[in-house]
Amino acid sequence: MMIYTVALVASGDLVTTFIGDGKIIQSFGGAAHDGYDVAVQSDGKIVVVGPKWLSGSSSDFAIARYNTDGSLDTTFSGDGRQVVNIGAQDQALAVAIQTDGKIVLGGQTCNDDFSICDVALARLNTDGALDTTFSGDGKVTTDFGLGDNGGFNFTLQGSKVVVTGYWHDGTSYNAAVYRYN
Repeated sequence: MMIYTVALVASGDLVTTFIGDGKIIQSFGGAAHDGYDVAVQSDGKIVVVGPKWLSGSSSDFAIARYNTDGSLDTTFSGDGRQVVNIGAQDQALAVAIQTDGKIVLGGQTCNDDFSICDVALARLNTDGALDTTFSGDGKVTTDFGLGDNGGFNFTLQGSKVVVTGYWHDGTSYNAAVYRYN
């Protein structure tokens, strides 16, 4: 006689084989960190982006890459984490993976009180270093000069980056779409 025990996992339960309990709490140092978007590479590695809030009044783009088991991928920037400074208040709000494995980050960079923002993009090589073939230093900002404009989300359209966001003309906010090479 054989006896089998079957453990059923319900839909919506955490996957406990992922980092042991199904969840990751990640520190970048500084005052606080948020995860705003996630992308999964073709090899199953997981890329998470958000702002790293520094002590005082500034923030940077924060990026972490995890192996499929949830451990930090140390082939990415040496420890699995990367921070990109663009301006005073940087917020990485979206991420996408290009077909060549390069990582595109989108969001905004703002002045100290967040009253004026600009669209901000960065592109990283697969090892986590800034891709200097993208705008010469791996970073792009777009300022229309007459008001507040920012980016909230984007998608890749072949080799182009299409960003959605807003533009404030001094009186009202308007939806905006930006397209980059």
